[in-house]
Amino acid sequence: MCSSDLAPVRAAARSTMRANDAGTVVALDLSLDVSVPFVGRALEDKALGYVEAVVADERRRAEAWLASH
Repeated sequence: MCSSDLAPVRAAARSTMRANDAGTVVALDLSLDVSVPFVGRALEDKALGYVEAVVADERRRAEAWLASH
């Protein structure tokens, strides 16, 4: 969990990995709460979009690394 007394934001994340017959399953559970009247939900959606892009990039890089080793 990450929070700040200076910003109205709380975030928590959990990442897990487990093996299955096809390889490895990676799961990310993320919670984000922005407590800003009227625009909090829009800010949450925007931030989660950035997180999704970062996770997709990390996946692409991990797959490329694994393929080359």
